[in-house]
Amino acid sequence: MRTGRVGALVLCVVMLGACTSAEPRASSQSASQAPTAQPAAAPSVPKTLVVGQSFDMAGLNRVGRNDAEIDHVINAGLVTRDTEKFEVRPWMAEELPSLDKGTWTVSSDGGMTTTGKVKPSIKWHDGTAFSTKDFIFGWQLFTDPKFEADSRGFMELMDRLEAPDDRTLVIHWKSRLYLGNQLFLTYLMPIPSHLLGDLYQARDYEALNNHPYWNSAIVHLGPYRVTDFQRGSQVELQAFDQYFLGRPKIDRIIWKIITDSNTILANVLSNEVDVTTRNALNLDTAPIAESQWAANGQGTVKYAPTSWTWLNPGAANPIFGWEAPNQNLVRQAMYHAINRQEISETLARGREAAIDFPLSPTRPQFRTADAAVKKYAFDARRAEQLLNQAGWRRGSDGVLVNDRGERFSIEFRAATRADLQQLQSSIADYLKQVGIETQQVNMPDRQLSAPENRNRWPGLYIASHNIQVEDWEDRFHSNNVPTEATNWIGNNVAGWRNPRKDQVIDDLFDELQPQRQDQLIVEYLKLFTEDLPHLPIKYNAEVTTYRSIVKNVPVRYESGGENARTWNIHEWTKD
Repeated sequence: MRTGRVGALVLCVVMLGACTSAEPRASSQSASQAPTAQPAAAPSVPKTLVVGQSFDMAGLNRVGRNDAEIDHVINAGLVTRDTEKFEVRPWMAEELPSLDKGTWTVSSDGGMTTTGKVKPSIKWHDGTAFSTKDFIFGWQLFTDPKFEADSRGFMELMDRLEAPDDRTLVIHWKSRLYLGNQLFLTYLMPIPSHLLGDLYQARDYEALNNHPYWNSAIVHLGPYRVTDFQRGSQVELQAFDQYFLGRPKIDRIIWKIITDSNTILANVLSNEVDVTTRNALNLDTAPIAESQWAANGQGTVKYAPTSWTWLNPGAANPIFGWEAPNQNLVRQAMYHAINRQEISETLARGREAAIDFPLSPTRPQFRTADAAVKKYAFDARRAEQLLNQAGWRRGSDGVLVNDRGERFSIEFRAATRADLQQLQSSIADYLKQVGIETQQVNMPDRQLSAPENRNRWPGLYIASHNIQVEDWEDRFHSNNVPTEATNWIGNNVAGWRNPRKDQVIDDLFDELQPQRQDQLIVEYLKLFTEDLPHLPIKYNAEVTTYRSIVKNVPVRYESGGENARTWNIHEWTKD
């Protein structure tokens, strides 16, 4: 490619030299008849975009310590996702590995191999040519236990990587994995071996772990390069002229860290920030921006469901724990007793929809699942019927009592966050109407995660997390149930043990045919709504704002590192 460019340049110079050295033809025009010189075009004014974000980053280029939104501004990976169409797209890769094309193969021992090429002429921000060997170096670094990384992602599922040439990458996987053709930046990150390779070869882990590369001296492959990083304050970025997808349309970005929602709101209303991300505005401040800013045509406020809030009946509770008699009837009754639609209309102001099962409405399987799962509409009468079937009757004070004289009186925990406490009180009121008494207890997150409380509670607990299908194995497989033996570490906090559910999850992560994947997703959700390990309450809306002079800013419909609205930031414009 370099030779071709030099050749074209030489050709232009030769042609220009031929034209200027030729003898000029005589002209009959007088000086007064000569064309007047045109004024030189005024140089374009560099365009600066100001982004406001509430999340403070511990670093800029460290898996588990950085932020997905700015990741996609600075870095680049093999693939990315159109967050509105929920469509995986090649990024550095020329195309996705394919079973049909033979670039994705399965071996007889249960492993698999993916092969692909990256686009030509990719360069690091310092101008050094990129090589697929830099993917291998990134994999070696992040899977080395002596290198500090909070998350190692899918890299530990890879057996070995090969780079037959500078544009080809071959990945040998330890086992089948349906995400083998979706290697997002957070799953496999290239690291410049020309900058850090010598330190790694010397096994100087102290120098590696504390290298300024991870912050102020970052060099990567994305549309913008870092010119200044002030932790807790802002990041300044400049368009990378040699970005492999073309120079970004906006010249400079100032990425501000503003942790106070009211301060960000003031910046939005005064047009001091052009775009906000990561819930910089919330359900208290975003409606103000709608009425005082968007309504005047100054910008746009969008709400998108990116996660979900759930109510969990504690696994060890003798009333609704998994070993309790009639526990499923009690779970169903509690779910029927909660008016989730009213919660959406009042507490969430209609901006966070009620949810029946944990799947994003943008997932292609949503419509089929919605028609197949078991649902529990608000019906207090039905709730009382189910409770009666389970052996519970109202006592003289209105609280349910069973045949042994035990009262349906339970602790109800939530974190000390205003929105969760409001939701907790609302749910407690609904449960009270059917005879369930609760004692509301609130603790800081730090106390909830302390060893004496971690991942277990005596009654009900309300919390939120991502709604990604890719999280199901970690969140719900029986292998990840927290127990005393694991020091209560494990993300299946519901304690949900169902052999068929585990098999469906295992099959889903092994399945490579999209049609069968869809069937397994729907089957899993049917099992979920039958067993009710969590009672889904609502989607959680993430707020995105952008000024009317800024174009092409998308929203995202799922959280997680592979879903960033900045996936197309090189195409954003500012008038």
